[in-house]
Amino acid sequence: MGVSIKTVLSYLKKHKTGFLTFLIYAYGAFISYNHGPISKFVTKKRHIFNGVHEIRDFSVELSLIALFFLLLYVTWRFQKGKRKLETLFYFFLFSLLMVFIYSVLSLHPVEFVHFLHYASLSFLLALVWDKNRKRFLLAKIMVALFPVAFLDEAAYQYFINVHQKYMDFGDAYFNFVGVILGLLLYYCFAEPKNEYETKKPIYLTLSFKIYFVTVFIVTVLFAVGIFQITPPRDLPAPYLIDSQHFVIYMERIPLKVGHWNKHFIHGYYYALTPLQFLLITLFTGILFSTYDPRYRQRLKELFKIKKAEINPPS
Repeated sequence: MGVSIKTVLSYLKKHKTGFLTFLIYAYGAFISYNHGPISKFVTKKRHIFNGVHEIRDFSVELSLIALFFLLLYVTWRFQKGKRKLETLFYFFLFSLLMVFIYSVLSLHPVEFVHFLHYASLSFLLALVWDKNRKRFLLAKIMVALFPVAFLDEAAYQYFINVHQKYMDFGDAYFNFVGVILGLLLYYCFAEPKNEYETKKPIYLTLSFKIYFVTVFIVTVLFAVGIFQITPPRDLPAPYLIDSQHFVIYMERIPLKVGHWNKHFIHGYYYALTPLQFLLITLFTGILFSTYDPRYRQRLKELFKIKKAEINPPS
């Protein structure tokens, strides 16, 4: 028995949010799957203008063009927006974060690709989940896209490009920062409604339970030696399998992760360890979640409760 086009369209209309969410995640997965070809595209030498260049040779120029259009968008939102001073302050914080990233974690402007890709993902997801910009789902969307930001780099390291020297937690962090950029652009100069949709404690949410179980499992795998950071010698791939061992390493060449490494162009950059990546990502997520004034209020209430538990009234 066939299904009519009208029935299909009616179903999609009824489940529009879920369908669009699926498409956004599919777009993210498609980009992740093509991580290798995209990298080769920007690094392949070709005749451009009057010489032989790589696309990434024009990273500064392309970054400035992207920045110009982003500033036009922000200026447009500024005209009729609210919370102007507060919003500009968070953009200033984001600018400081970018200075830190390019000064410490990366020394090549081509990294702007990470920010634009994941900014588009978070912007689209916010548009689908919060069309009127009243629910202010900053923290929720950060949590929803963090696995995509991380698994993108993990898949590149362990399946797409096994010859990469190490698991690039720096790139995973750049992806997450791109998520924040998209959310700032979407919610800039907007004002949330007064109340949260739910008062459920964070430790009772499904997201918290999933992340807690994941961190627990990863911790156990590190404890029993299945996950390790650095190998005893150079390896052809980031894992070791023999009759007695199965070990997944964070790097295939010793002493890359957690160290300053010489950049292929000039200077040095720092390769984050797994723990450093988790801590800096958590700090950055909490910091920019406070753009939602209700989130700041919940933090204040949480600290008041903890303070009262420590120092109960006499």
